[in-house]
Amino acid sequence: MSRRPRRRFSDVQKTKAVLAHVQDGVPVSQVCENLGIHPNQYYEWQKQAFSSLPHVFSRDAIRQERSHQREVDNLKSKLSQKDEVIAELLTEHIALKKKTGVKN
Repeated sequence: MSRRPRRRFSDVQKTKAVLAHVQDGVPVSQVCENLGIHPNQYYEWQKQAFSSLPHVFSRDAIRQERSHQREVDNLKSKLSQKDEVIAELLTEHIALKKKTGVKN
């Protein structure tokens, strides 16, 4: 008997599966059948989802998200500055090549 390869479900797929039952009222058996999983797997996902809910509303998580967003904005700013410097240097380089007559 050959073993089937282990399937991986994304976080989005797991979330949709749990929400299908909790929000939409789809029976667990139907959710599991649609995904081809055992009900124990579904209940493990549901347990993980519910256990992480307090962290969603914690102030630390909100602060961390804001800090992360500030860091992303800062890095985007640095990246655009870098791109401007590179464009300026390339323009100068091309002008110097034309002035001196260098091909490559």
